[in-house]
Parts: sequence; C-alpha cells; structure tokens
Amino acid sequence: MHPKKLKMIPQQVLVQSTSVDSHDPSVLAVDIEEAGRRISVGRSAIYELIKAGKIRTVPAGRKKRVVPIFELERYLKDNVA
Repeated sequence: MHPKKLKMIPQQVLVQSTSVDSHDPSVLAVDIEEAGRRISVGRSAIYELIKAGKIRTVPAGRKKRVVPIFELERYLKDNVA
C-alpha cells in the first residue's frame, strides 16, 4: 500500500515573513508568522488555532505548514462578534 501523496503548494505563491508587499492578491498562502500578522495575533496563537482545528494548513515544500488566505478569511468571518 502506497502512502497518500499530499498536494504541495508551489513556492512562488507563498509570502515569506520578510516580504515587503505581503498583501499581494496573487498570494494564496502565507507562513505562520505572516498569518499571525494578518489577523493581529502572535505566532503561538496561530499554532493554538491550528491545533484546535479552527484554521487548517497545507504542506508546502520544506516548510512544515502554510496557511491558505481563504482559511484566515473564513476564520475571521465565522468569528465576527
């Protein structure tokens, strides 16, 4: 039995934390630090949201996980007071 292959996100669609223009609409996913910046929480809070299943991540290259932008948007939409 072969292990299930995961789809990988191409490196060019990711935003690195040090990126100057991190709100480029062509970016589909961001690293953990950028995800935290975008919703104004720290890195630890993002990891807690991931662990709780409130934000899903995907594998991408050598990075352990990245956060799709639509996941951040969904999380914010679902948690508006």
